Amino acid sequence: MHLLLRKRSILLAVLLVFAVAPSLFAADVSQVTRDLAPRAGVVVMPLGSEFLIDLDASKGIRVGDLVSVMQPGEKIIHPVTKEVIGSLDTVKAVLRVTRVKSGYSYATALPGGGALVKGDPIRSYTGIPATFWDYTGTGESLYTQLKADLPDLEWQPYGLAQQQKPETPGPVPDLKGVVFILNAQGLGLRDSQYQPINFYPNAELSGRSMAAPRPVPASPAPPAVTANPAIIQAPPPAPDAGVIQARKTGEDGIWYGPDMPGLMIGVAAGNFDGSGSIQVATAFTDKVLLGQFSNGQYQGAGFLDVGKYRLLTIDAVDLDKDGRDELYLTAAERDPGSDAETISSLYAEFVDGALRVRQTGISYILGGIDVPGEGRILVGQRPGKADRTYSGALYRFVKKDGRVERGAEFPAPTDKASAQGFAITNAATGQPVYVLLDINEKLQVYAADGSQLWENSDVVGGTESYYKQRSANPRDMDLVYEYLKARVAATPDGLVMVPFNEGSTRIFKYREFTSSFLTAYRWNGRSLQEAWHTAPQGGSLTGFFYADVDNDGKNEVITSVIFNHGTALNPGTARSTLVIYELP
Repeated sequence: MHLLLRKRSILLAVLLVFAVAPSLFAADVSQVTRDLAPRAGVVVMPLGSEFLIDLDASKGIRVGDLVSVMQPGEKIIHPVTKEVIGSLDTVKAVLRVTRVKSGYSYATALPGGGALVKGDPIRSYTGIPATFWDYTGTGESLYTQLKADLPDLEWQPYGLAQQQKPETPGPVPDLKGVVFILNAQGLGLRDSQYQPINFYPNAELSGRSMAAPRPVPASPAPPAVTANPAIIQAPPPAPDAGVIQARKTGEDGIWYGPDMPGLMIGVAAGNFDGSGSIQVATAFTDKVLLGQFSNGQYQGAGFLDVGKYRLLTIDAVDLDKDGRDELYLTAAERDPGSDAETISSLYAEFVDGALRVRQTGISYILGGIDVPGEGRILVGQRPGKADRTYSGALYRFVKKDGRVERGAEFPAPTDKASAQGFAITNAATGQPVYVLLDINEKLQVYAADGSQLWENSDVVGGTESYYKQRSANPRDMDLVYEYLKARVAATPDGLVMVPFNEGSTRIFKYREFTSSFLTAYRWNGRSLQEAWHTAPQGGSLTGFFYADVDNDGKNEVITSVIFNHGTALNPGTARSTLVIYELP
């Protein structure tokens, strides 16, 4: 992947309408202080290359948090009262939280630590070096507040940190502990491996405003490229092996775009303008941003406001085979005089140098499917009734006289197939097999004749995209939230990619996932076998797309991740990021 070190700035152009300067305000670091307050616990047990610790979300722990493993030292005894008033503890290792469960969490050890054993005391954000990189020139007062409020961190002097910081943020040799990065968008936190911990936009830091935030003109934003392991490969099983050994860790790259305000609902890639290059379309609930990678940089190419529609999914298909991909957007429209919604999907394409909506009111949930031997097609399915998300058969869609129309029924092998959560592969035997998510979001595999070949026992997938409809019970006045299935996609070489979101119940109305990863499987004729999975991210994976997104001749996977959902009282703090993985 030929991406320059300015990868962290690849999406800056789309942020012009959002960026605000952090100058001239009385900073409020209370949220930062709460998030990084020390929390004590113990190492429960080692587990392969990971460790279980007894801290969880109820104690304020989140994915990405740094936890020190303490080595008890000499006791400090009061010379008069002879009471033990403390101990000279040291840090023998630092753990990074990767998954948060109920009652415990998974964590991996960062390089440079000592051996850990069951029962070792732990304490988050304690004795860890802290560095503050100020790219605004006005952040010393913020540094002073953070240093005073977080005394358990080992702070590098402000002046020395500015002398040693890179010209643009990025991984540097011998980086230790946690680095605070202040730029025009807000305050970011990263660990010694330059993995993201958290981000606080200016809205969370502004406190009592002394001067209205002013727009900031475009300028190169800090890069955030890391060569740390991003793809974890599953080893091939030995013949008749009963136990598969621990997975190897690859050295493939991972690239983060800048934190962007709003809730991303998905991402798609395609040749939208007919230039032959791949562009990236990023969908939020209320808009689509279009851009293109060129020589390692991102250039904005379009903005699409969808008005009254609330976007649920995005997909790219060249339906009329004219060499230009179109965008197909499943959307919900609010019913007049009610909070209930109707599926009213959109079709958009690049026309006269701009991305434009060409058709609205398509009353189908839409999705793209790659069909072996044929290529990518568009299918649609009616929204459900009587508390069901989907209803009826799948239909092919065609373009005719500039409009999208329903065509022939698509011959799915089972009525469990839906417009999302459905893929076809034929890599193992040459015969197509159909991989889908059932109503309980478990993976199933079917043959073309409808016979079920395999089913797993784990719940996977998970989305936050829904539409609201009235209950089938006329006495029930509450609206039913109909959640769509997660996207499942097959690659030409036989991989089947499936997202996994966790950290939120799937039973009640509202979902806010807090941890996610993407897994690639391969059908071996008997079952789906894992090929690799991405390193867990501390947010909700809302979409992914397999394409040559940087136009270097190699396909990557680009994902959309919500890292902060905002709050009901302050939705403006919601933020999302595009994360790109170079594949093995």
